[in-house]
Amino acid sequence: PAYPGHAGCTPGGQAELQLHNHNHQPALGYYNQALQYEKAVGNAFNSKQTLKAIGDELYFSYFNDPLRALSYYREALRHNCPPDKRSRVDSIEDASILNNIANVYVRQNRFDSAFAYFRLAFNQVKPGSDETGILNSSEDKIDTYKKIHYLARLLIDKADAWRQQYRVTGDKKAVNEAARIYRVADKLLARIDAAQSDLKSRLFWRSDTRRLYE
Repeated sequence: PAYPGHAGCTPGGQAELQLHNHNHQPALGYYNQALQYEKAVGNAFNSKQTLKAIGDELYFSYFNDPLRALSYYREALRHNCPPDKRSRVDSIEDASILNNIANVYVRQNRFDSAFAYFRLAFNQVKPGSDETGILNSSEDKIDTYKKIHYLARLLIDKADAWRQQYRVTGDKKAVNEAARIYRVADKLLARIDAAQSDLKSRLFWRSDTRRLYE
């Protein structure tokens, strides 16, 4: 079936345009159109991305409804490609969604649950991996990571979680752990910068860098 709406302008593209213009309710309508289409044609990966976008860009970040966001993230994880077609990109997308789930628990100050989901997110990158393992990856390995800005965000979000735990509990171990991971993120972003070539990747790098140093 053809995409609904104007020729050459998909609902997903319209949703992103509306978000850019801070028109959140119309954006939700376009995302729902996109999701309906992707489910109809059986595109599991695009359905996963659309569900994640609704949860993150709208319910978590704008409507301040983390529980509703969580329901979208969990549904997104259920939209998996068949095992024989699952790629590295699928795993990294799942890592991003698990990171988002962790952020919901951080907002609720449920830190044990948050760090459990951070671990699951890192396991999608490589079983048993963590921020130090990613930093110590070879140049060739870093080049194979898809959507590396997802990994930068994962590190910064995990550090933010430790910092939030310190604010709530006053535990100095938490703030020390936050500082350690921020330093790892700083080194990783320096390595990423040296490897970036396309404009879109550089824009993500600049956004992550600004957030880290703020």
